[in-house]
Amino acid sequence: MTRTTTTYIVFLWGIVTTGIGAWSVYVVAAVTTNGDYETTFHLKRPQPSLLALLATGWSPVYPCHVSPREMRKHPIGTGPFKFVDFKPNQSITVVRNPDYWKPGRPYLDGIEYTIIKDVSTRLLSFCPAKTTRILGSRSRN
Repeated sequence: MTRTTTTYIVFLWGIVTTGIGAWSVYVVAAVTTNGDYETTFHLKRPQPSLLALLATGWSPVYPCHVSPREMRKHPIGTGPFKFVDFKPNQSITVVRNPDYWKPGRPYLDGIEYTIIKDVSTRLLSFCPAKTTRILGSRSRN
């Protein structure tokens, strides 16, 4: 089981506020902790959009002892699903996380995302109900 602690949050926000993308959180003066489960964001001025930023997928928290390169190969976290397999240009497989914080969730045992690079083939796979959702249906040529 992966346990997220405030150490991870402080580490990651130290990178976020000084690296690429710092413009989006420039109002954060410092991030401090009070134990393993409490983090305080000290702001330079009021910023109501910070809560929205924290609630989106643009603010991931992951262990600081795992390198970004390793996270891309085998991601870990505390979400509803656990990573199982990634086959480049084929599929991504995840399974239900038995240690998820909300008992009885998620409802699914797992998900297999099929990667179909060709737009026409992707759209055709949707017609006979082989897929239930299509992401990125625009051509990027």
